[in-house]
Amino acid sequence: MKIKSHLYLTITFLLFAFNFANAQTYTDPINTSNNNQFYITRLLFGDIDNNNTNADNEYTYYSTSTTSVNKNINYTGIINYRAQKWNTYFIKIWIDYNNDGDFVDVDEEIYSFSEQSNTNSTNSKSFSFTIPSGAATATTRMRMAIKQNGAPTPQDLGYQNGEVEDYNINILPVPTPPTALCVGSLDVNLDVSGSVTITPSQINNGSFDDVDAPENLTYSLSKNTFNCENIGSNTVTLTVTDTNGLTDSCTATVNVAPYSGAFTAPILPTIEAYCSYTAVAPVMDYQCGQLITATTTDNTTLTSSGTITWKFDNGNTIQTSVQTINITTPTTPTNVTSTFITETTAKISWNAVDDGPFNVRYKRTNSSSWLENTANNKYIDLSNLDNGSEYEVQVSVDAPCAVYTNSITFNTIQVEYCVGQTSDVNKSKDFYISETSIGTINQSSTKNDGPYIYYNGISNTITAGENLTGTVTYQKPSWANPTVCSIWIDYNKDGDFDDGNELVYSNSTPGGITTVIENLNITIPTSASSGKTRIRVAMSHNTPTSACQFNYEEGDIEDYDLYIRPVPTAPTAVF
Repeated sequence: MKIKSHLYLTITFLLFAFNFANAQTYTDPINTSNNNQFYITRLLFGDIDNNNTNADNEYTYYSTSTTSVNKNINYTGIINYRAQKWNTYFIKIWIDYNNDGDFVDVDEEIYSFSEQSNTNSTNSKSFSFTIPSGAATATTRMRMAIKQNGAPTPQDLGYQNGEVEDYNINILPVPTPPTALCVGSLDVNLDVSGSVTITPSQINNGSFDDVDAPENLTYSLSKNTFNCENIGSNTVTLTVTDTNGLTDSCTATVNVAPYSGAFTAPILPTIEAYCSYTAVAPVMDYQCGQLITATTTDNTTLTSSGTITWKFDNGNTIQTSVQTINITTPTTPTNVTSTFITETTAKISWNAVDDGPFNVRYKRTNSSSWLENTANNKYIDLSNLDNGSEYEVQVSVDAPCAVYTNSITFNTIQVEYCVGQTSDVNKSKDFYISETSIGTINQSSTKNDGPYIYYNGISNTITAGENLTGTVTYQKPSWANPTVCSIWIDYNKDGDFDDGNELVYSNSTPGGITTVIENLNITIPTSASSGKTRIRVAMSHNTPTSACQFNYEEGDIEDYDLYIRPVPTAPTAVF
């Protein structure tokens, strides 16, 4: 049985007071050095949006930065940071789930990442996790750390450069759906034009939620407009949705009766339009049997605000109704921003004088083709973006005379693939790829390159179902028996090459040969995910265990971007 909202809020307040009185004492991390070159620049998670610089301390507890989470719900956050080029660094995040004042219990490490930095610029990583059902219902801590060289522990940076930050996390119980309550029945009459509209408030009978106030719930009806075809009893469903997306429904009976009054002209709605408007003659269904189309002598195409007088003639009487047309010249939106950027998604927001709807167009900055979406609010969530790519976005009111904003740009987060130092391949000037020629990829390299290079920006585009052809040339000593050329493609774009069909080529060459040319003919499956993914080309002494495990054999690994287009849709035959 659900508890009422006011009772729940009382218990929540008492729980907060108890947590405050019994707040855990956390130990500051020890053996810090400095955060001049390795530091966190921003955290975006829930209600937390915290920016800082290397001028801040090596350890900071942001006691006023708090967000609430529910058990059994998955969450995603974004951490921005700086790490000095050519240095290996580690990032770890912990949550004190059992609220015992430390981060060392099982499953309290929620994120871990390591790589060698290839830039001195700001990087971004997204992290996702699910609050376990066994977590304490309390205000606890989240700790995140970045550290040069070895991995940090929650309490120790090992005298290496880096930074640690703490934030408050308010863990709430497993969310429960709202309770939908409906009136038993509602009686309505059609108006003179033969229609009637109802609102959720006429059906709602005190629906509630354990957490959300009634005004924060969303109410919708399965049917809200009725006409002559609906005379009699109609079953209508009210759906109540809370801020967690959980729903409950109930039903009511709407009894619709016909119009029985004298003949009058209907009240016509005011039209709000951008740029211009061409009016369509209104039609009324008088007494559910006589369709009357209005006439007018006024101009029905307006480029500025005005009125139209419509005449309704039932054969005996002529009644008139004046319709107001408001024409607005749209104002270009301002302050377009991008937030909550992940590998494949971004939230775009803007300010606007007008209420919308809005057109949002976006594209990769190196593309000439725009993609367009319509938004009814002053924000939109873009999805299916390519990871590690720069995009530009423009916004306008959805109107023919509207003007787009100037472009803003943002970069999606690069998908994290295992790289050189985590693929345990040894560099050797005797084992290396000298040329890769696959589609539009044409890359030469020398024995001084490698053993791992991601050629960011060098790519090939292919349509699913087509064949990817080309050659890979590599060098090896004559005594090496065997050497193996292996190629993987991340077909499902999940950041690894571990799926069953992703090793797309493997060929072994015996000793006695020093230059090997591999001829490729790879069919891209029609089920491959469309968009940007990764192709990995490798050669090694002996066969690798996987794309990330070369068993410390000599070899060379090259990564390239691969853009997969979807299978074209067959045209529809017209007979």
